[in-house]
Amino acid sequence: MEKAGWKSTTDLITMETFGADCFSQSLANGEIVTLPAITSIAKSLGALSVTPKLLEMATNGGFQVKSGVVTDKEALQSCLNFSTDHRYSHILSKDCTEIFKPV
Repeated sequence: MEKAGWKSTTDLITMETFGADCFSQSLANGEIVTLPAITSIAKSLGALSVTPKLLEMATNGGFQVKSGVVTDKEALQSCLNFSTDHRYSHILSKDCTEIFKPV
């Protein structure tokens, strides 16, 4: 975003599911939060904690970060809605469904 010149003009929206929401929790607490385990059904893309560099960029790097967290049920429902609305015949991985909730 910085290289493209979007840093100060474009919001960065992050989405996580509850139980895999280390980034959202870290932003809220202003320090790295390490989850004891990933309890969301979306496990394969999850991390127990964010990197210090990412948290620094999100809090002091001049980026406009908006963080959202949804339930597993909301993430899966939004994926099904997307598939229906766009007549997409394949179901996406449960590990990337939370991105559809804001849409």
